[in-house]
Amino acid sequence: MECLTSDLSIDGNGTIKVPTGPGLGVVIDPDFIARHEVVQA
Repeated sequence: MECLTSDLSIDGNGTIKVPTGPGLGVVIDPDFIARHEVVQA
């Protein structure tokens, strides 16, 4: 599943371009998180 609020993507070499702006490059979407279950090891 993909998080649509993130511009992060993996290129053909398996690397991710690091964002240059402030923050982590991800906007937290509580609805996206709520649709997934917590897995405990």
